[in-house]
Amino acid sequence: MRIALLTMAAPWQQMPLLGVYTRHMAHALNEIGHPTEVFTPTMSSPRFVERFVPKLKRFNDRPDHYEYDGVRFHSIKGYMPHQVYLRWKVSPRFPRLSARLIGATVTGGLIREVRAFRPDAVLVHDGVMLGPTGKKVARAAGVPFGVIEHDPIDMPPDSVLGRYYVETVREAKVIFSVGFPWYRYLRDTLGLQQARLASNGTIMATDEQLGTPRPEKWRGRKVVLCVGGYLERKGHALLIEAFAAANVPGTLLAIVGPPPEPIAALVRKLGVEDRVEFLPLMPQTEVLQHMAWSDLFALPSWWESFGLVYAEAMSAACPVLMTTDCGMAFNMTAGEHGWVIPPRDVPALTAALREALTTADLKAMGRACREHVLNRLTWKRNAQTLAAGLSGEPDPDAHRAR
Repeated sequence: MRIALLTMAAPWQQMPLLGVYTRHMAHALNEIGHPTEVFTPTMSSPRFVERFVPKLKRFNDRPDHYEYDGVRFHSIKGYMPHQVYLRWKVSPRFPRLSARLIGATVTGGLIREVRAFRPDAVLVHDGVMLGPTGKKVARAAGVPFGVIEHDPIDMPPDSVLGRYYVETVREAKVIFSVGFPWYRYLRDTLGLQQARLASNGTIMATDEQLGTPRPEKWRGRKVVLCVGGYLERKGHALLIEAFAAANVPGTLLAIVGPPPEPIAALVRKLGVEDRVEFLPLMPQTEVLQHMAWSDLFALPSWWESFGLVYAEAMSAACPVLMTTDCGMAFNMTAGEHGWVIPPRDVPALTAALREALTTADLKAMGRACREHVLNRLTWKRNAQTLAAGLSGEPDPDAHRAR
């Protein structure tokens, strides 16, 4: 089966981490015998606009066709607002407008490029933004389409967005969700019976990284690592408060990325400057190495569709701490692979940190984490699930309680 993957989140040389999961997904589909190419609507602008918005240059310079890790990418450029702004600011109230702003300048180009590829199915990432365009592309190519959702579901069934979404994806052959709560919501609340669970895979820490000794400054300390953008819902402030309250001697909280001033001020206010270290931003391979050096990975996010970063940490034999609002929480066992606590609960977070850093056998938990990822959370397994759903095979999770 040949698959055309439509997404607005795809990496290229100047932005190698944008939608990096797209590259892994397409690569795995190719490896199991389903030729897959990625077609991505891309922002562009007249060149003179770059003088006022310099970031547009990297989008304008994006190649129309390129290969990355053995995957073929096609950029279809059009004049459109930034996708994140459209998805989270405009779509909740005006979803049709958002979709039209995307499709208006790229639909014709997408149809031409996809037809030339001659797919057997079109897989659309994000039914809100690309659903109508993907449906048109699939019809023009004469093939069925599926949808895959990587974001948390924010569509009450009686809302403008909920009604629009159901109408848009009702004709899809299959609708994949990466997190079990969102899969269940699509199936049981929105009534989309073609919903299917497709947990993400993850890149794996290497044996070499697992065997590399820690830097001297970390030796003799228990290290809690945190990796995530400084958004409120990632819970950095709560983690710092809980770490200070746990007050376990000989421990360090390492956070990747220079802090915004409110976070830096909180560290000063709590008097933990000597126990909180801010690391520079780093490539993904270096993040994996730091995960392998750490004793615990903690990111108390709420409203997290899946949380690839937790799977990455588990692959590095590092136990994880997350909240019940993370889709990844349904892919691990609390007490065996780490801790799952209620969101926004500083006392529970403090207790979990204290237990992890005093009495837990973190080495044994880390070994169980890596074994679990090797068996359950690979991109090959994700690709097999996608191919099975697009082929019309029965949903193996259909028996799960409604």
